Amino acid sequence: MGAVFVGLSNNGGLGQFPPFMQEFHGASKGALIISIYSAVGIIGKLLLGSISDKFGVVVSTIWTSVLLVLAYFLAATTTSYGFAILLAILFGLGNSIGTVLPPLIVSAIYPAKSYAQVYGLVNQFLFLGMMFGSLIAASIAEASSYSAAWYVFAVISALIIVFWAGSYFLAKKDFKAIKK
Repeated sequence: MGAVFVGLSNNGGLGQFPPFMQEFHGASKGALIISIYSAVGIIGKLLLGSISDKFGVVVSTIWTSVLLVLAYFLAATTTSYGFAILLAILFGLGNSIGTVLPPLIVSAIYPAKSYAQVYGLVNQFLFLGMMFGSLIAASIAEASSYSAAWYVFAVISALIIVFWAGSYFLAKKDFKAIKK
């Protein structure tokens, strides 16, 4: 479920922030905002790897999820151009969760001999979420509003913590029992 929610959160914004930003800020300002979160994403990936190395996958999961929650909350509550730039920075930093965190969480939970098989399975669920993220955001926006969609995606982003940190702690508990 964590991988599905990461995919949903990742692609909900990636797929629907461009039309959302264009609606409120026009094509050129909307494109600038998208460029900002794309550029910041590079820094976000490096920073997330560093945070994970120093503090572990649970802290890095919380870090990225909170950034995504804040980005979606800003999208839901304001149309200010200044806040849209802040949203782009937060989303760029948080969106690294989809590419950097899956291999880290798998390697933190599973032994090296199972890594390839488990990582392939986790990626399938990640891609399942990615396949539907933008579609769900667009469907909610069409039926109600983008604000409603962004609130839903803020909740999805927060639930990543529950699913991935929870699975990490459950796995560590189970591994200790097996080692005894």
